[in-house]
Amino acid sequence: MNEQSDASTWTSKQVRENCSLDAECQSMLRKAVMELGLSARNHDNILRAAISLALEFGNSAISV
Repeated sequence: MNEQSDASTWTSKQVRENCSLDAECQSMLRKAVMELGLSARNHDNILRAAISLALEFGNSAISV
């Protein structure tokens, strides 16, 4: 993951390129998108928030 500190400014392309989720996170996000009818923009915003939190706590990966 890119160590840029403010993921909230990342483009959708940067999110896809720099965000890797473990299998459990992928499953949870997929389920939320399907059940709540979230858009691609909502999906990317969730990832941006998760990346920002991970970086804030010194983690380079997103996990549950």
